[in-house]
Amino acid sequence: MDLTINREKTRIIPLCEPGMSRDFLGYSCRYETVNRQVRGWANYFDHGRSRPAFHVMNRFLQQRMVRHLKRRSQRPYRPPNRVAGYAYLYKRLGLVPL
Repeated sequence: MDLTINREKTRIIPLCEPGMSRDFLGYSCRYETVNRQVRGWANYFDHGRSRPAFHVMNRFLQQRMVRHLKRRSQRPYRPPNRVAGYAYLYKRLGLVPL
């Protein structure tokens, strides 16, 4: 089977811009989806003593994001030199802390 890339249909979409999305194989890929969910969860549960639960949720999100970054490519995930892994998640990738 000889497969070639269709140059007319192939393009790069900047998903880091607000409102940009791409539908592919039944999935809608958007840059802000995780942060929107985290902010909604934080607003809903931000009553009473929520700090311990937010700490647990932050740890869970960090672990899942690192796991996703490790699985998304054949090359192993490593943050840039002189940057802590979690600082990379929050500052460069824009994960919202609770």
